Amino acid sequence: MAKKGFKGTLEKQLKVYSAAAAGVLALAPSADAAIHYSGLQNLPVDSSHTPQNIDLNGDLSTEFIFNYKASGNTHKIFQSQSYGAQVIGAFSFGPVIRLSSNYQIKGTLVPGFSWYVHPILNLIRSSYGSYSFYGNFNNATGFMGVRFHTKACQGNNWNYGWIQYQGNTPIGSPVSGTVIDWAYEDQCNVAIAAGAEESKRTTSVPTLNQWGMIIFTLLLGGLAARMLKKQEEEDS
Repeated sequence: MAKKGFKGTLEKQLKVYSAAAAGVLALAPSADAAIHYSGLQNLPVDSSHTPQNIDLNGDLSTEFIFNYKASGNTHKIFQSQSYGAQVIGAFSFGPVIRLSSNYQIKGTLVPGFSWYVHPILNLIRSSYGSYSFYGNFNNATGFMGVRFHTKACQGNNWNYGWIQYQGNTPIGSPVSGTVIDWAYEDQCNVAIAAGAEESKRTTSVPTLNQWGMIIFTLLLGGLAARMLKKQEEEDS
């Protein structure tokens, strides 16, 4: 004779086992932040080209504009910002800081570095046959540290990134440059190393202990299901 309530008890246990397995899966590590890399772009910036508009995150909004400008005997290439984007500069409206690879671009900067807009990248000034150079990218290649706002990161929250730029200003030649490539971190307020290209995103995979719990709960569930089936056959 079948025990009263046995079937109902097993059904309840099956629900408990299923919930336990789902809970263990929920404890698996969540995805990390990710770096998005543009790939090589090699965009020329000089007197023969229109300004280069840089859309770091591909949302059809320009964050930075690289432009050539001549005024009298002064020729320069500079970047300007839109939508609240900024770069690491030495002082307001001064030269942008040329960063080496692996510099940690984040909210707190080393002394002497500040977040600014409209910095000069490379400049040449002709005066009575002599030339003076200003800007950290004269005949040099390096990284600009940048930060900007996205729909997910507003106010005091920022997305951080880098732009690699090559400045070419040989004596006696027009000023010019090349925007090589760029990348940004898609999570708010997460630092990025200058030059970092690879994504840090990881797949949520249970640990060995979590796999053990999942297998254990599944075995219990299977055993309970077989017992339930047997009980139903005896009751029929």
